[in-house]
Amino acid sequence: MTEPIQNLPPEEIIPEEKSFAGRKKLFIIGLTVIIIIGLGIGVYLYFFGEENTGLVNTSNINSSANTEIGLAPFYNQTIILTEESDDYDRDGLSNNKETSLGTDPKNSDTDSDGLGDYEEVNIYKTDPKVSDTDNDGYSDGEEVEKGYNPNGSGDLLNTSNAINENE
Repeated sequence: MTEPIQNLPPEEIIPEEKSFAGRKKLFIIGLTVIIIIGLGIGVYLYFFGEENTGLVNTSNINSSANTEIGLAPFYNQTIILTEESDDYDRDGLSNNKETSLGTDPKNSDTDSDGLGDYEEVNIYKTDPKVSDTDNDGYSDGEEVEKGYNPNGSGDLLNTSNAINENE
């Protein structure tokens, strides 16, 4: 027969249990720290991930007809914005200006007509919330691309008169 197992002294059992409990506690603390760091990085990237330099490059605005009608100075320029005139969509209109116009400060072409909000407001004097300002069945962007006046009849070569009539 085997002899009954004698009770081991508590000091031999407790260190092993403490070791496991200590590792478990350390694992939970480490995991918590990693989660907090991950959340912190996520929040930082959400708010500051796309660095807002305050510069708007207008060289990507598409329109070959603009050079023919003297609008070339508006292109290939950098618009410098001040801190109080943040521009989320980097279209050249401040968030405050877009809010006052009723356009989307996070979308450079609110009406999706092919003309940016800045172009519609400052160059062509069209409505940046309506894709077809003159309601002729062609979007403002299509008309400009093909050399027509987005504000009414005529071509872009005679747009200065049409634009002045709308003011």
